[in-house]
Amino acid sequence: MKSFRDKYVAHREVNFIESVLNFDKALEVAFVFDDWVRDFIYSIDLRDNTFTYFEEPPLRESGERLKESIKPFVQVLMEQTIEYHKSCVSLI
Repeated sequence: MKSFRDKYVAHREVNFIESVLNFDKALEVAFVFDDWVRDFIYSIDLRDNTFTYFEEPPLRESGERLKESIKPFVQVLMEQTIEYHKSCVSLI
């Protein structure tokens, strides 16, 4: 992970050929933990006849909304990258 951070994320190495890490499992763990915390607190509230109000939606829901909202931005970046690559290749 440190190598990935050093060579790809923080300091982009030319000709980086290592595999890019997949964080899907880590994200799913975070979603499950968020669900568990909410259920745990809710069960305490039921026992104590209280109610805890979460000011933010579940992490899974927020993540999906974020993912959908950045798709257009990522699409523009990909198109610009492809065009830039084409212009560099045509110079060779």
